[in-house]
Amino acid sequence: MPPTPNATENRLKSIAAYLEVAVGLVNDAAQVFEAPFLLSITKATSSLIHCIPANTKKSPSSS
Repeated sequence: MPPTPNATENRLKSIAAYLEVAVGLVNDAAQVFEAPFLLSITKATSSLIHCIPANTKKSPSSS
């Protein structure tokens, strides 16, 4: 039987989903307003989103 996700994993997945939407909006704003600092924000946020799944893996000690 596969392990059930706990509350922390669910929250992290939810946060990642909202951040993906935010990245799209900020990226669009960066292109419209030609603001290079907004591109930096989207790149940093995207890297955080990619780190979330790596941190949600269960540790071997928990069963």
